[in-house]
Amino acid sequence: METASELQKRLVIEMASKALMGSVLGYNVPIASAPILEDEVLEEIANQCPKRSFVACYVDLPEGRRWKILARKSGIHCGELSRLAMGGSGDRDHGCFLQKEKRPYLGVDCTSLFRIQVEYDV
Repeated sequence: METASELQKRLVIEMASKALMGSVLGYNVPIASAPILEDEVLEEIANQCPKRSFVACYVDLPEGRRWKILARKSGIHCGELSRLAMGGSGDRDHGCFLQKEKRPYLGVDCTSLFRIQVEYDV
């Protein structure tokens, strides 16, 4: 029988594996839908794509799409980017903001999205 910890790890890996490339706040980054375990999913995507400026995940809520972003030593201040672009909050490594418009979502071009591979190297 699967333990709670094993289930959580499996869910995180599954959500992270479905990340697609898209434009968030003007940056081409990996994006995943993560209605639960957002921070863990961001960490997993960041591990898979260490050369990206930052990684992003979102969850759709009645009031709009809530985004979370994570950067690792890229020089991007996620909190400042979130505040300036969308009135959000955060710190150097983490940012969070709410996008109230229903469509389009931050310029994500669905025709150019593709599946992220662990070995993706850009």
